[in-house]
Amino acid sequence: MERIGVIISCLWLLIIGSLLALKWSDVINLTLNEWGDFLAGVTAPLAFLWLIIGYGLQRKELKANTEALLFQRNELASQAKELSAQTKHMAESAKAASDQARYTRRKQTQERLAARLAQRESDSSE
Repeated sequence: MERIGVIISCLWLLIIGSLLALKWSDVINLTLNEWGDFLAGVTAPLAFLWLIIGYGLQRKELKANTEALLFQRNELASQAKELSAQTKHMAESAKAASDQARYTRRKQTQERLAARLAQRESDSSE
């Protein structure tokens, strides 16, 4: 789009330059007020052209930005699902570790009780 704007601008300036060269005798006699009017008339179409091009470029950038934001939203949703699954897995692991610790404490308690019982039986048999 910018390339088209540059081409049109160059063509416009070439046409204006050609007209100035053809009418040079009239151009020399222009007053300052007429020069201002001439320059305003020459540059206004270029300004309008670049305004339109700028609007088109901004629209294209906004579209790309929107697509990037949608992609980021999808990635964040995916990440949230993964974190949820990871949290569930960690909770299951913590419960398994807690159950294993409880089982180990019971086993140690039973072993201590069995050792005390064996100690009492050996003390009473003597």
